[in-house]
Amino acid sequence: MASSLRLLVTLAMVCAGRPITRRTSLGALAGALLTGFGVASGAATDSDETAENSGDDGTDDASADDHPRYVVGLEPGTATESVARTASTVYRSLGLASSGSVVVGAFEEDAREELESRSDVRYVEPDHKRVQAVRSSDNGTNRQRTGEPNETVDLTDEQRTPWGVERIGAAEVHERGTGEADATVAILDSGIDPEHESLEVPDGRAFADCAGSDCAADWDDETGHGTHCAGTVAALDNDTGVVGVAPEVELCALKVLAGDGSGYDSDIAAAIEWCADNDVDVINLSLGGSDEAQVLEDALRYAYDRDVLIVAAAGNAGAAGGVDYPAAYDECIAVGATNDHDEVPDWSARGDTIELVAPGEAVLSTKPGDEYVYLEGTSMSTPHVAAIAAQLLGQGLTHADDTDDVDEPGGVRGILRESADDLGAADDEQGFGLLNAFEALESVDPVTTGEVTDVRASTATLTGELRSNADVESAECCFEWRQGGDEWTRTEPESVEPGDSFSAALDELQPETAYDVRAVMFADSGASGSAGGDGDGDGEPDGTDDTDDETTASIVTFETGRDELAVETTVVEAGDHRTLQATGSLDGIGDADTDANADPVTASFRVRPEGEENWDTTDGQVLESIGSYEASISGLEPETVYEVEAVVAAGDGDGDSDAGTDASDADETTGGIVTAETDPEPGLPSIDRFELTDDSNSQFVRCAVNWGVSVSNGELELVETELRYATESDDDGDGDGSDDDTDESIATGDTSTTDDPLHHVVTELEDQSEESGIHTLRHSDRLEGAGESYAVTITVTDTDGNTTDATEQLTLDERSPPPSIDQFDVTTDDFLGTPEAVVDWAVSDEGSELDGVVLELRRDGSLVDETSSMARDEEASGTDSLRADDAEESGTYEVLIRATDYFEQVSEERETVELAAE
Repeated sequence: MASSLRLLVTLAMVCAGRPITRRTSLGALAGALLTGFGVASGAATDSDETAENSGDDGTDDASADDHPRYVVGLEPGTATESVARTASTVYRSLGLASSGSVVVGAFEEDAREELESRSDVRYVEPDHKRVQAVRSSDNGTNRQRTGEPNETVDLTDEQRTPWGVERIGAAEVHERGTGEADATVAILDSGIDPEHESLEVPDGRAFADCAGSDCAADWDDETGHGTHCAGTVAALDNDTGVVGVAPEVELCALKVLAGDGSGYDSDIAAAIEWCADNDVDVINLSLGGSDEAQVLEDALRYAYDRDVLIVAAAGNAGAAGGVDYPAAYDECIAVGATNDHDEVPDWSARGDTIELVAPGEAVLSTKPGDEYVYLEGTSMSTPHVAAIAAQLLGQGLTHADDTDDVDEPGGVRGILRESADDLGAADDEQGFGLLNAFEALESVDPVTTGEVTDVRASTATLTGELRSNADVESAECCFEWRQGGDEWTRTEPESVEPGDSFSAALDELQPETAYDVRAVMFADSGASGSAGGDGDGDGEPDGTDDTDDETTASIVTFETGRDELAVETTVVEAGDHRTLQATGSLDGIGDADTDANADPVTASFRVRPEGEENWDTTDGQVLESIGSYEASISGLEPETVYEVEAVVAAGDGDGDSDAGTDASDADETTGGIVTAETDPEPGLPSIDRFELTDDSNSQFVRCAVNWGVSVSNGELELVETELRYATESDDDGDGDGSDDDTDESIATGDTSTTDDPLHHVVTELEDQSEESGIHTLRHSDRLEGAGESYAVTITVTDTDGNTTDATEQLTLDERSPPPSIDQFDVTTDDFLGTPEAVVDWAVSDEGSELDGVVLELRRDGSLVDETSSMARDEEASGTDSLRADDAEESGTYEVLIRATDYFEQVSEERETVELAAE
């Protein structure tokens, strides 16, 4: 029976895609899975301070490996394979754009230490665990209209509005109606009950295992925490159970916490990355811990830079614990808690990064199994904010106008701050104040100015939208436009229903002129749902006058085209070895005063190999307004430089869309020529990135080589980089000291010792079609090698023996000027009858590499006395005395100061003094 169980356990782990290492025995696997089955499920039962990390640094996970679990962050461009090979188990990898890739695995101690010493590794940190920020016991607060924590409520045949939904004004928003909110909130938590009667969860994904035997989905909820948060965000208004803050918002379940309510930083970071790559609008993080984590900060920045708003629980440790991570990071809106008396409970976290507070004490929401329960904690506060943020984003607003400005981010984040209610508490308790849903949504203009389309020299089409949050059945809307600072001109109003767009066409505009435009909604015109006209000709809807309230949207500026046929070639770049991708800008369609302006034009590109005479032309595109256009130019030769220019042919004046099809009969103009080279022939190794950086330090002359290589139809075998002196006769730049036209192929596989002045760094690659990394080449004799010109060669070899190489030159560790003598003042004195020269001196070195100062006293060319100072770094100073040999030796002496740097560059000054014994 025992052996059968072990086999079943192993098969279960393989089918689930869980890591099995070369060191894992069947017995260990069975024990790990049995431990998972023993985890209790149900409502959250954390202690009063579950947001704390409880000392769990993520390094004690031995369920699949007996080595600590670490997160390894790499420099951008570094391949993950070289790190993965050193791990006993690899759990996952992440690609966080400019922050660099991440490898998560179990590592032996010597492997971890080696990784920490590598220049292409940004950090090595434990894979910490975060926990759900929920409390489970009452702190004695007197509640008049709320329940006790963990109290289950029977809501059969009834629906309640939780007190928090009412307090933030969301119930009033429900009554007014907000229309459809085209926004998604991802609940990164313990999962969501996929079958709950009050929830619709169309999408989900598991980053942590659902170990229970009755999991309806791999992202099912084992603790109830995620389901509770989801209900606060978007429980349905279906006459059953509870209603959420924003029932129309779409939910996405991302399971990052296991059945014990904890989850790894790397799993949370992977879920955040998934959100950024899959059009999620808001992330709800009702979890936290006391440890900082670079992988979380990088993931948050990755998502925040991709228009995702992140809301996180501040924590439940009160003033003592500070704000938890990840909430404390700048990319997060850190949310504290309030009770139903608008007080911030003692247990709600305090800190400078608190941004908002929201209801978090005795919050009634959904529980797995079509049940409902009271829970409390900043976990419960966070989804209130996430829901309103989603509603605002659903109105077409940006999450932040400036993602680099934490103080004034603008966008939805700014609206949430500006509309919050000041509770009179300290800033580190309430931040900007209590979330006010009604004021936040009221602050959004009901009308918006859209894109200006169909722009020509004298015409344009204006577009706008009446937002779905507009509190009208219909409204009269129009546009106002002007040139520069002129008076506004108004278009004819039209009746528009909430959620619909409207437009207006302008003509008789001036060519090459900037115009402002804004949409306008008349406040009173649509209250009854009637559509008024403008029969009185005053520019207002009938039944209104010039004093009626109106709402104007933000201003959009556009510029008309030229009144002639005009085009520019803007961008041309390689698509592959046979194609180029070209972009042109149509700046003018024709004379604004002729019929040609009413006809479409035909835009294309023409191409030829550099230096040749004849052109080939691409198929034309019929364009009716100015703007950019693109084309893929195919059928080209590999590794060939081509000239490309944009071409536009005018219409034929008959007003139809066959413009320019016969270019010989039409006016034609071209843009400037842009050159570009096609990629190399597939099959040969390609050097995709070859960037050199001076990485010298106080010990070695060093060059960091950031490289990326690939091969399209094979596998790479060897990448080698070499550092050598660049010689004067190396006219062809290949670093071999000759002026031939053939680059040297280096495929020796030799690695030099640290004693050699030239170094070869070799990486062996197996079963890879592309790879990248950073090599550090060094000259071990810095005194000899600093300031010299070097040639760096990279050679790539594939498994068929094909090689590709490239060479670049640079000067490494450029020497700074010799030291500067900033002060050299000599005075005379007498020491116990012996004459002496007293020297006040100061020296400095631009390169911060002083290597000593010597003072000498000489007479008739002979050394009489000397002293030295161990001057180091950038500057040094002192006062020293130099004495004659004999008290009777009066006369003329020479005092010398000599400053030396690391490179033995010397600066000297001398001064003559008269010494006389007293």
